[in-house]
Parts: sequence; C-alpha cells; structure tokens
Amino acid sequence: MYLDPADPDAHAHGTICEVVDVLADDLDSHTDRPTDAYSYRLEELETGETLPLAFRHHDLVPAENIQ
Repeated sequence: MYLDPADPDAHAHGTICEVVDVLADDLDSHTDRPTDAYSYRLEELETGETLPLAFRHHDLVPAENIQ
C-alpha cells in the first residue's frame, strides 16, 4: 500500500498484502472515476492477518512496483 504520511491509516503504508475481498459502492458516481467504486479487504502476507480496514483502489500498488 502507498499512503500519504498525513493519512489516518499511514501506519499501513508499505504493508504487502493480498486482496481477500472486493467491495463495491457508488463512490464512482460522485467522482466520475470507475475505480473509485471499489475498495478491498486485505490480508497482510507476513502475518496472515486480515487488516481491519478496507482500502480504496488508489491506495494499492502492485508489489512488483515497490522499491
């Protein structure tokens, strides 16, 4: 995940996860960005724990893009 340091969930920045559930809502109808309709429940790969929050599409970065 890539989160801004000012984001309330910044503690999760850099966490490598796997998507375990895809949630949909109508946020895209307010923003005109199709990917805004989706948020994701994630499992941390290192611990196997499901994170307590769902994260939006724009917060996620493919693992191969992490430096």
